[in-house]
Amino acid sequence: MPLGDKTEKKGEYAKIVRIAPNAATSKGFQATLTLPSAKSFNGDSDFINFYCGINGFECGISTGKRIEFYSGGVYKWHWVVAGQTVSGPMDYKDGDQVSILLAIDETQGNKLVFRVNQVQKFITTAAYNASADNRFMIGAAQSAMYSNGNLVAWNLTHNQVTVSAMKYKDTNNVWQTITSANAAYDSYNTPLSVKPADFPPISNYTVTAALGNAMLYAAIK
Repeated sequence: MPLGDKTEKKGEYAKIVRIAPNAATSKGFQATLTLPSAKSFNGDSDFINFYCGINGFECGISTGKRIEFYSGGVYKWHWVVAGQTVSGPMDYKDGDQVSILLAIDETQGNKLVFRVNQVQKFITTAAYNASADNRFMIGAAQSAMYSNGNLVAWNLTHNQVTVSAMKYKDTNNVWQTITSANAAYDSYNTPLSVKPADFPPISNYTVTAALGNAMLYAAIK
């Protein structure tokens, strides 16, 4: 999916950064995350996701202002397979470094696998082909959305997340290091129907790209 082809979930109020290889099709993406050192939620059910995606599969690291994320007096992070109701324990805290990988694995019958810190957490039952919709996503979504027909003030923030050691898997099953020549990024807001000028303050992520070094930094605050 080209960067311009953006989709959103119905009723989603979110800030998003999307990184994708320029290749017409590819078989996976991996990256190492240094989680934000701090975050701030305002409304119940606010959440932050950092994940790899292929077609409808979104697998990564997540946190939110929900009771299931609350552990030891703080909101922690866990791995998640979105849409599959599969998730791990609250293994990660602010500032931790975590590697994630989502890819079609030719050694396992071309099934789609998800690994966290090199440990396999999920595998599909069916085989998959290379996809045009292979991406890495940074996203923050706020549960409070409209008041009197207008978007409410944005209150969800987090310090810098560092995305490093980014690679995509090409159609020859070779992992290619992300560079400014083979990948691009974009940032945007949802709902897409709202003009950028009509968003309340904190209208977008602050992004510093170093794709030449397979890195990207993003914060929203």
